[in-house]
Amino acid sequence: MNVDYLPQVSRAWYAASVAEFLQSPADLILGQLVTNCGFSIDPAQRDAWLRQIAILVDARQAGNGYLRSGG
Repeated sequence: MNVDYLPQVSRAWYAASVAEFLQSPADLILGQLVTNCGFSIDPAQRDAWLRQIAILVDARQAGNGYLRSGG
């Protein structure tokens, strides 16, 4: 079965290349997360996402080129 023509279904609330991520303002990234998450966001979740965005930007700009999630 040829699946090349099937549309891609994205479950990501935010997706971008590393370059796009680093060039995007945090409020733009947050806006996409909030828009795509499908549930209401309380201030604690908003603040957590903003902090995580800042951590990822700082880690990537540190120049080590290596990010790892999980055990």
